[in-house]
Amino acid sequence: MARHNHREQVLHAEQQAYDTVLKSMLEGHEQEVLPHFLDGVSYQETLTIEALRTPLRVDRVYRVTYRERPHILHIEFESGADHQMGARLLNYHAYFHQKYELPVISIIVYPFPVKTVVSPYQEWSGEEELVIFRFQVIALWQREAQAYVAGHHVSMYALLPVMHGVNARLLLQAIEEMLEYYQNDQVQLAQQLKWFSVLLRRSETIMLEEKERVLERVSMWNDLLENDPYLRKREAEAEARGEARGEARGEARGEARGEKIGEIKAFQRIALSMVRGRFPELAELAQERVSKVASADQLTMLIEQMVKAPDEATARWLLDTLNV
Repeated sequence: MARHNHREQVLHAEQQAYDTVLKSMLEGHEQEVLPHFLDGVSYQETLTIEALRTPLRVDRVYRVTYRERPHILHIEFESGADHQMGARLLNYHAYFHQKYELPVISIIVYPFPVKTVVSPYQEWSGEEELVIFRFQVIALWQREAQAYVAGHHVSMYALLPVMHGVNARLLLQAIEEMLEYYQNDQVQLAQQLKWFSVLLRRSETIMLEEKERVLERVSMWNDLLENDPYLRKREAEAEARGEARGEARGEARGEARGEKIGEIKAFQRIALSMVRGRFPELAELAQERVSKVASADQLTMLIEQMVKAPDEATARWLLDTLNV
């Protein structure tokens, strides 16, 4: 039983990692990416999940214009099968509809081949239908990669490895276009290639030999990144801002008590990444201090303060005053 529970925890952690990649990929590219998930939608703003004051654990929520009317767009990323997903979506849908008094469009995005839920979700009392709830399902592995490359939709290229019809030639072409498209923003390029390679390693839509060819090309850029202190610092800052205010808090609100240790470690990992990126001289001190903090709230505050810390002296003071 213990071994089974461990496997379940490992699988859950892996799925959360892939879901986090997909959520992060949207940030800063909503205007370009969202129409590929819902044809005709126009992005207006991202709704801050923390401000919703809800125990519901949601991925991304937007205020959009659709069919010339304001809507709420809710997107969930699912790397694994979950037979209760329809009921979960209905829960989210009702909350957002009540809060914003707007129509809510719910979409599940599956990057990998799994058993998907089917719309509509229905609730019955005998032969009486109590609820019928319609949502949309996007299986990325069924979408044609060639169409995105032909249309030069570079903002979607990080998702190409999981799509249908991918091969080394197509992905290498996509990488070259990404290098050109993001040539003036190498931090963004590094993030895109990182997400691209994470999904490529898991992908089942490309042959192993071709996958290795593409990963070798990506590693050439990653080597340059790892040896460039400026890029490392910028990337760490960008990651920490996004994760501290969204991903980490979402991860740290685990629903089961057994996830508590993993949640704290997620905060610790982000905090250490923040310090190493901005103030590498404090890495050893941060490792010693942060590893002793067992409060998610304290770690969240530390991350947010580190993002704003103007100099190394301030950062050192923040670490020295941690309540450990």
